[in-house]
Amino acid sequence: EEAESNTTIFATFPQLFPNYVKVPAKKEPNVVEELKPHFRDINATVRKSSYFESTNSISQWWQIQDLCDSKDYPFSYLSDKSCEYLPVVFFSDKIFTGTLGKFMSGYGILGFYTTFVFLLSRIIRGMFDNMSYHVIYTQMPCVDRVLQLCLDIYLVRERREFGLEEDLYAKLIFLYRSPETLIKWTKPFDESAKSKVAERRE
Repeated sequence: EEAESNTTIFATFPQLFPNYVKVPAKKEPNVVEELKPHFRDINATVRKSSYFESTNSISQWWQIQDLCDSKDYPFSYLSDKSCEYLPVVFFSDKIFTGTLGKFMSGYGILGFYTTFVFLLSRIIRGMFDNMSYHVIYTQMPCVDRVLQLCLDIYLVRERREFGLEEDLYAKLIFLYRSPETLIKWTKPFDESAKSKVAERRE
């Protein structure tokens, strides 16, 4: 049999329901202070219903509705104004998923940026870390003297003067083992030295 219902209590609760709520990732939700009004009025009605005439059981419940016709209603732009629902705007923080998401949630964008800069600096440092050890051999100002020494080694080898070849080769090894001497040997020629070397080659 159809239930019989009637309204027993009707009341309006001012400033009860929030309009804009911020939902952080790890904190409790709170009202957005920058957007006003913060709260709006709500109509509350206590309804009573008896399901069967043969019994005296009565059910009571609260029915809450918006004041859609109020001039302070913040959601007047909504197409559905039946007041059957209580609209709320939630601002939810973006939650990242996966390993990157856990890292971003734990350390934030500043931690991610710091880690990225640290890894990038390590990579760049690894690329140029050993350059100081071999730059002296790859960036010689003038290699004419060293080249002439190598040509002399080839020459005495062809003439089968192995004792002299051993001495010249030991001199070449000494140059590469002594950066100071190698720097002196690879200094640019002056004009007089260049002419002497040219005459010697002729």
